[in-house]
Formats: sequence, structure tokens, C-alpha cells
Amino acid sequence: SAYSLIWNPATVQSVENHWAKETVNDLAARLVIFNPETFEPDQAITRADFAEYIVRALGLYREGSGYENKFTDVRSTDVPNTDPRTQAIAIAAAYRIVSGYPDGTFRPEQHITREEAMAMYQRAMVLTKLTGSDKDRYQDYTDFAAVSSWAEEAVKAVLAAHVINGTSAVTISPKANLTYAETAQAIKNLLVESKLINK
Repeated sequence: SAYSLIWNPATVQSVENHWAKETVNDLAARLVIFNPETFEPDQAITRADFAEYIVRALGLYREGSGYENKFTDVRSTDVPNTDPRTQAIAIAAAYRIVSGYPDGTFRPEQHITREEAMAMYQRAMVLTKLTGSDKDRYQDYTDFAAVSSWAEEAVKAVLAAHVINGTSAVTISPKANLTYAETAQAIKNLLVESKLINK
């Protein structure tokens, strides 16, 4: 389907003096960041918020989408007055961007590690048909060996496409939690590298 994002100027007060100010304000203007009043850039992002951000960013979010939640700890999408993120979780799962745990849970309020997030960004890259050319970039990071085996290929792909940056010039900190600001920057990078928006 055609890709489109609304854009209305927005200012997020919590990032006024933050390195991610421009990106966060841009994503708030595009209604990707849906909670600008409570946005805390340096807090660790939850799985539910991540699902909503990525679904909104990719233009997949629709009220009454018809997708049903299959997770035991996420309310049904047809229950009135349910958390709006419920719809996003169902959509993200339907598009295979997010997945649950072997016990059938999604754990919506659990924080996301950087390697978990990179796996989700890699699945989003499949949807946008983005492939990276900087194939050896992962070798720049001295802690790449700390990446879990299940996440290695996804981490390589996301780094190759310059979707996510390291926590320093030589570290990617795969087991650290991803912050809201880092999430926003990676989403912006994903959209730009996929040529869905301009820089």
C-alpha cells in the first residue's frame, strides 16, 4: 500500500536540550510519538510502546484493524476502552515485527534490550525492503561477541543499513535497554534509509 505520514509541527518539551531533539520533534509531528507530554527520552522503552512506535512509523496503524491479539497477557482488541497500544501489538505481531515468548505472553511493560530491538528493526527492514551495504560494520564493535546467537544476523543487518548506532564508537551494548530517544533515532534512520522520508 502507499506510504504516507501526517506532519504537523510539534515540540516535545522534555527534549528541549537533548541530543535527540530534532528527531523526537519530527516523529511527534508525524504522530509516531503518540505521547509527547509524557515522553522521557532517557527512560528504557517498553515492548508495548515500541510496538506502537514502529507500527505508526511504518503507516500500519489502523483503529479496528481486525487483527486479534494472540498473547495471553494482552487484552482482546475488541474490548471497549482498552489500551490503544493493544491494537498496535496485534498489528506488529501480524506483520511479524514482534513476537511473544514460549509461554504465550508478550510482556508489554517489559523493557527491550538493544539486541531485541535490533531483531525487530530487522523485521521492519524486510517490510520496507531495506538492505544495508556496510556488511562489515559489526566488526567495528568490540562487544559484538556479547550478542546472543539468535540475534547475530539481525544485528549485522541493522548495523549494515545504519539503522541503529552504537552506544560509543566501539560498543553496541546488546544487553543494555534501549531508550525512548534511541528508539526514535533508529526509527528515523529506518525511514530515511528506506527512502520513505527525507532527512
